Amino acid sequence: MANKKPITMVSPIGIMGWSHLDKPDAKGKSKFGDDKYKSEVRFLKTGADDQVKIDEFVAVITKMHDAAGGEPGECPIKDGDATKKQKNEDTGKIEKVRARSEEYSGHWWMRSKSFKRPGVIDTKRNPLPATLVRAGDRVRLIFEAAEYAAGKNFGLTCRLVAVQLIEKADDAALNAAKAAAALGDDDVEGYVVSADELENEVDGAKGDY
Repeated sequence: MANKKPITMVSPIGIMGWSHLDKPDAKGKSKFGDDKYKSEVRFLKTGADDQVKIDEFVAVITKMHDAAGGEPGECPIKDGDATKKQKNEDTGKIEKVRARSEEYSGHWWMRSKSFKRPGVIDTKRNPLPATLVRAGDRVRLIFEAAEYAAGKNFGLTCRLVAVQLIEKADDAALNAAKAAAALGDDDVEGYVVSADELENEVDGAKGDY
């Protein structure tokens, strides 16, 4: 195990989640601080323009992890719809709850880390400030897939090399999506925009008064 050289790979286009690209996630300053640079990217399970690439990518990473002797739950590619057992503080019963927040629903997700500062580039390979990449942006990850062996633990790890910024997120749309995820099924009676109002807003934005 862990006797193969790292392979440099490029992910399909995904949505950037939280990241530490300009400075490492320092120990003692966050719950998961380990002095590493990090990125977390989500990939749609269905409906993406490059869904075939995403499906192939997930299959390849999973196969590499399995070949390295890794446990299923430790694969770098994880299921955004996975559940975990958690105690209900009101009833005292153990219940199944989402392992990740609602925005991960219908997605695979992948985390990549490195002690070395990653590069950040645009679609023409020009270097960019790391602070330009934010949650919600469409990106590709460049990383090294490497087998590891730590005691009796084996598997595949993905070392972050660079992030390629494909498209900046629409902040208004991103915040609306966050709001929808936070609200979940907590609906209330009240205002609902009409088709006429939407049409008037669009015409107004075009200067058609």
